[in-house]
Amino acid sequence: MIERYEKIIRRRKAVGILFTALGSITLLILLATRGNIVPRHMQSFFVSTGIAWFLNGIINFRKKNKLLRDRSALKQAAVIEFDERNTEVMRRSCTLTLYILLVAVYAAVIISAYISARICYTLLATLCSGLAIWFVCYAVVWKTI
Repeated sequence: MIERYEKIIRRRKAVGILFTALGSITLLILLATRGNIVPRHMQSFFVSTGIAWFLNGIINFRKKNKLLRDRSALKQAAVIEFDERNTEVMRRSCTLTLYILLVAVYAAVIISAYISARICYTLLATLCSGLAIWFVCYAVVWKTI
């Protein structure tokens, strides 16, 4: 169990590095172009997103490194993560969240149909891609069980 969890933590460390890189690239592109690459009203969004990704990656990388160095903390975290009650709560909360988001986007599609066809089709594409992502994730998880 510990070896399996150690692989998961190493993968999460790699994701931390990826987030740090994405945040850095976003900020560097904005800095190099002086923000002219995005519309003016979106500059603050991209700056804050880049900073958030960068900090998230660094913090998660450091946490995972610390966990990998301390064997007893790693074992305790593995027991907590692989506990059936925790996984069942996580599964149910993720499923409920997905259903609520799908209903919310579906309602937005219906409402936006009376406002703008462009917004309606954009939301419809978002709904379809969300369902496709859900199906792919479901298939991947089902094959790994």
